[in-house]
Amino acid sequence: RSPNCGSCPRPLSGALSPTSGGIDHRAAVQASAHVVERLPADVDVVFSGLEVGLRVVTGAALSTCAPAASPLRQAYVDYGGGVDRGRYSWDLITTHVAAAGGLPGVRRCSDCGGVNVVDASSGANAWRRGPAANQTYLVLEDAADAQRVIDRLLCQPPRLGASAPNDVPFAAFARAGPIE
Repeated sequence: RSPNCGSCPRPLSGALSPTSGGIDHRAAVQASAHVVERLPADVDVVFSGLEVGLRVVTGAALSTCAPAASPLRQAYVDYGGGVDRGRYSWDLITTHVAAAGGLPGVRRCSDCGGVNVVDASSGANAWRRGPAANQTYLVLEDAADAQRVIDRLLCQPPRLGASAPNDVPFAAFARAGPIE
């Protein structure tokens, strides 16, 4: 939560699946269920689901807007399996909503009273309708608008005075301090 915003919602994002592989996903699913069950009533929470993130694919623009030496561009090329390929954007959507308070093409559901319920054994989660609570979720209205805004941010050059990302040594990021 931003120190300047005592009542800003905290968007949450994540896939809760014990069969995803890698780290101990069963423990992660149980922990997720535990946290979601115990969210304080005085904290506004905004969830972002797969139905939003799967329809907003970002990062393909980096193939043309970022220099070939850009580590961000290369990460998208490596992850996506080639140039001009983006990726699903549920994390970027959630991060943008948390940092900026919203995102064009996406809105908070305003008539969706209830809470998110997570099954601690399967990781399945669903919205349980009920009285208005401190929880809501994001609704996608225009995937192209959301994609344009996120891609525009991804394509911005670094603000540390470098002409290309590789011109800034990694140590400079550690010394840079908070972004203002």
